[in-house]
Amino acid sequence: MHFTPRLSVNSLFWLTSLRDDEKGVTRRVWEDLPGVFAVEGLPAEMIEITSAIELHSALTELVRLANLGAKPMIHFDCHGSLERGLWLAASDEYMSWSELISLLRDINQACGNNLCVVSACCFSFEAVRFVDIHLTAPFGILIAPEGEVNAGFLEENMVAFYREMLALGDITSAMETRLKASFRMFHSEKMLAHVLTKYIDQGGMGRRLRERREALMKMAVPEEVELTKQTMAELRHLRDNMTKPTEDLIKRFIPGFLAGKAPAFTVKQLEDEVRKARAAGIPPGQF
Repeated sequence: MHFTPRLSVNSLFWLTSLRDDEKGVTRRVWEDLPGVFAVEGLPAEMIEITSAIELHSALTELVRLANLGAKPMIHFDCHGSLERGLWLAASDEYMSWSELISLLRDINQACGNNLCVVSACCFSFEAVRFVDIHLTAPFGILIAPEGEVNAGFLEENMVAFYREMLALGDITSAMETRLKASFRMFHSEKMLAHVLTKYIDQGGMGRRLRERREALMKMAVPEEVELTKQTMAELRHLRDNMTKPTEDLIKRFIPGFLAGKAPAFTVKQLEDEVRKARAAGIPPGQF
């Protein structure tokens, strides 16, 4: 299944926290980047972060702006630790990935699952580990490195990535062209589709659904209990309606995980993906 991110951004917030001797790349990138956004009529703002409290305040302010109509794109320009999270150079503090996710979740809720985060911090794709399908997604899209990332790579590719993204209106293509060598993309709709496809495969269609339905009937009607044919037929009809995947399976996640944004896929498409995967002998959901 092909997923095309449906994001609409109207501003860039570049949050930076580096040592003085590391700011050269940022200065050179920032010489061009505001102009790239200005061509599209979009503001780009750099915010120097000097402490964890300042980072918390900056992200809280973005919640307020999102509630007023901002659709922000956030870029993190600092160091990262796999175990400890973002490192803020000025205060020598860390903000854990879990705390960062919690703050981003509030912003994404305010802008309707439209938040795009680009993180140049080493290991920052680790933040995905703290995404919970039962809570609001912390971002519509995250683009971040799993491991270490080279400053030269960032200088060579970051402005070009943003220029292509804005010119083409296609963040996936720009990421594939410019950042794929060191970065990965997380897409909240794709994660939900992956989870639901596995659910459908494990008990929502075909033989596994029939087995599940028979097990439910045995639980509901012990062998020693005799029911009329009409009652059994009514029970089976009720059981079938309760166990067959419908669009309600997706709708239940819209107000929560997707922050009110309906996804661009249907249950039928997910069922088709399961059938294709089974026919190809691969685990469903691997798209």
